Amino acid sequence: IEIDHPVEGKVPNIGFAVKMGGTPQQVRRAPPLLGQHTAEVLAELGIDAPAQRELAAAGAFGS
Repeated sequence: IEIDHPVEGKVPNIGFAVKMGGTPQQVRRAPPLLGQHTAEVLAELGIDAPAQRELAAAGAFGS
């Protein structure tokens, strides 16, 4: 199947691994970009914004 990606355009991808009758498969959105949800995930883990900035400054999320 092809998935619309916000940066790369249409991207080929594998199909759905499980197919069940009466339950059509559909792609609702593209996969997230690298780091797109980092702040939300860290907040859910109880890491506040100042601590997130310290982690980012220390290089915890890559360059």
